[in-house]
Amino acid sequence: MKRITIVVWMVAFGTTVLTGCSDEAVPIVGGTLGTMTSDGKPMSQMELTFYPDSLSTDSPIAYGAVQSDGSFELVNAARNGAINLEAGHYRVTVESLGADVEIPPHYADPGKTKLRIEHVPPAPIAIEAPGLSKGM
Repeated sequence: MKRITIVVWMVAFGTTVLTGCSDEAVPIVGGTLGTMTSDGKPMSQMELTFYPDSLSTDSPIAYGAVQSDGSFELVNAARNGAINLEAGHYRVTVESLGADVEIPPHYADPGKTKLRIEHVPPAPIAIEAPGLSKGM
């Protein structure tokens, strides 16, 4: 009986170690897709934050990390799963994740952002933020 308990414990521990100790983050996939450009050029190393267009809340509902080709895929506000945006109007803010650009207040502040989109699923989101590519 002790031998079976020890074997079960070793298998459980080994499985936990193998699945819980990876240095690589597993990307979250399945969210609404999109691209970000500035002055027609793909942006990268940016984080987009999506808010309902109504000023009733400043709580974000989704995030997207812009990849080197300008693409992004949305994750939920808790950043633990994909999110597919419903049809509607959204405000979007921009933050640098290492890109050498200065983000003006009219892109960084949820209350002042000029980046507004109308999303019509299943179409991907296209965000054009003029003036950011000058610092790239």
